Amino acid sequence: MPDTLLDAAVKELAADATVAALCTATPKITQDNPYNTIEGTGKLQLVVSNGPPWTSPTPRTTKHYPAVRVEAYSDPTRDSDGNVIANDANAKARAVLAAVTDVLNLVVGGVTWGDDFFVVSSHTRAEPMQVPRPVNDDSMRVWRVEFCVIHP
Repeated sequence: MPDTLLDAAVKELAADATVAALCTATPKITQDNPYNTIEGTGKLQLVVSNGPPWTSPTPRTTKHYPAVRVEAYSDPTRDSDGNVIANDANAKARAVLAAVTDVLNLVVGGVTWGDDFFVVSSHTRAEPMQVPRPVNDDSMRVWRVEFCVIHP
């Protein structure tokens, strides 16, 4: 079965050594909600999802214009007792999103993501930004970047 856009984006990110090394949770990259698995672990996980379309298709073309949203759920480094030993959640999230941008922001388009998903172009919608935390942990951070994608 052909890859969907999100499946292909996950495969591209998972294949990149830098992204894989910076993601420390299991699974490293998911399309699921990580709220209960990251808080208090000292780990980092990426969540890939659909963002809002960035433009409307014209009636005369078959191209699609979805956005791929990548969120970095980052908990600060902790000791074996769960105590925060480094207040580095923001730095870890920004570092992994820089690596994500290197993978998904295409300078030259016309590439295949994953096994068989053709991408005409992909570019960042805006700089990575911090988003509200989904849990009441004052130390965990969530950062987001979105990519505007054109595919047939």
